[in-house]
This record gives sequence, C-alpha cells and structure tokens, in this order.
Amino acid sequence: MRTRVFCSGGFAVQYARREKAARVTGAPPRALQLGNERWKTTVKDRIKAVRLALKLSQREFGERLGVSRDVISNLEYGRVQPKELLLRHICALYGVNETWLLRGEGPMFRGDPCANQRLDEALRLFKALRPEFQDYALEQIRQLIRLQDGGEEGQNSSS
Repeated sequence: MRTRVFCSGGFAVQYARREKAARVTGAPPRALQLGNERWKTTVKDRIKAVRLALKLSQREFGERLGVSRDVISNLEYGRVQPKELLLRHICALYGVNETWLLRGEGPMFRGDPCANQRLDEALRLFKALRPEFQDYALEQIRQLIRLQDGGEEGQNSSS
C-alpha cells in the first residue's frame, strides 16, 4: 500500500491509497513525499486538506460555503475544476492562504484556524437563540468587554 503525506501550515494529511482514507496528524516534515520522489499536490488535494484540518465533513464544509456535499465531493475527487470565485470564498471564509491553495506555497492558513472555528461556533449558537435571548447574549458580551477593558483598573482601585 502506498501512502502520501501532505504537510503544510502545521498540519499533515496522510492519504492511504487503497483505503482512500485520510487522517490529520501533527506536523512532520513540510515536504510532500511519495516514496523518495517529490509529489506535487493539486488544488483538489489542498481543498481536502483544508477541510480535514478544520475537522469538517464534506456536508459541513459545503454548507458554510453555500454549496452541497456533492459539489465538495466532486471537487475533492477531481471530477470538476473549482471556479475562482469558490476558491476565493474558501480563502475568505476559512482564513486559507490563497497562494497556498492555488500553488501549494507558504502556510495553509493566514492566521489561527481555531479562531475562525470559535467564531463560526459562536455565530451558529447565536443564530439558534430566540430574539430576546440574542439581546441578552449581546448585553452579556458587552459587559465582558467592559470588564476586560476596565477590569484591571477596577481591581487596582479596590485594593
């Protein structure tokens, strides 16, 4: 069984050819290897690597982009070529480095992908709330910011 290891931006995605399975691991060497020869990734491989690094299913990844699971599947298997607009949307939504996505150069993400995941989760939870609870949640967030910004001053003056 041949295995391909793809590494970038702190993530490694290992593809097992026979099993057609992939798993995300820590970051071994940054090179792309197939045996002893260098292996060039394609955009379809990098799209899949982003999805796996974010620990999203094809359905979740597609929903956030406004496309179906089938579209993501077709992209990842190379049955269709991604449009430039979709690639830009992936970069904007998930914080992916556009140069990396298009050419495989540089880090996978522009910043911290976990920050984007936290924001996505916060928005998903907020949208699930009834309007009166959304107002309450916003007020709580405002109070947390005031506490964060002025909390140190308030603690010093009370001592």
